[in-house]
Amino acid sequence: MWIRVLGLAFSLLVLTACSSLAPREIPSVEERRIIATEIAREAKLVPHWYSVAGFQLQGFRRYQASKEPLVVYIEGDGRAWERYGPSDNPTPINPLALRLAAADDASNRLYLARPCQYTRQSCEVKYWTSHRMASEVVDAYQQLIENEMREGEFSGVRLVGFSGGGAIAALLASRLSNCCSVVDLRTVAGNLDHRLWTKQLALIPMSGSLNAADIAAPINHIPQLHFIGRDDRVILPEIYASYRQHSVSTRCVSSSLQAASHVRGWAESWPTLSKRAVRCAR
Repeated sequence: MWIRVLGLAFSLLVLTACSSLAPREIPSVEERRIIATEIAREAKLVPHWYSVAGFQLQGFRRYQASKEPLVVYIEGDGRAWERYGPSDNPTPINPLALRLAAADDASNRLYLARPCQYTRQSCEVKYWTSHRMASEVVDAYQQLIENEMREGEFSGVRLVGFSGGGAIAALLASRLSNCCSVVDLRTVAGNLDHRLWTKQLALIPMSGSLNAADIAAPINHIPQLHFIGRDDRVILPEIYASYRQHSVSTRCVSSSLQAASHVRGWAESWPTLSKRAVRCAR
């Protein structure tokens, strides 16, 4: 069985976020769950389910040292849509944020999936379509991370988000600063202005979601590094440019253009990229 699973894992590396696979070729939710578990196991990340604020969130974590920062990785939107409408389950085919967490060597790492991913339990479709970044979703992550920070006695929190998870990470930065020390914020192909994004790609607006660009100014004092894929056709550079403009002051807000697409090229370079210093300019 594991040979088959590992073979499937290898094949998933070539899939993009906006997959056009025929239904019969798409791995089942259980297969996707097995793939994620194997990625986490190889990195010694232990699975843990969180029940918080009405949501069930899949997590994988490894805590080795108190009094050091907790690095939180937030997954992208996953398989939110099919060709003709919302998917039946948003579990990612290629869990890139989990691959990034696995490639990091930080002492304390926590990976968090998005609502409705990795589960077949009843879940409202709006939470992987129009309400992906809804206030109640951000509330759940905030409560979860605050609990982990208290119990683990970490020195601060570092937030990393991929794609739509980048928006969640930015929104969290604005809330966690009231309770915890946010060391820095990093996004990879982050959807930092979903209003512009849906307009650019002629998509249905995410009417029930908060927009990261709207809180860019209040968090412009937090050191930030936003990675942009040179060959990304899903999140174009204009998305970051809009967020940067909304930031007003960009002393602490920087970007880095990488030879990557939306999903390809990040995991391989992350052991180096994750060590990039994130500082405010003098």
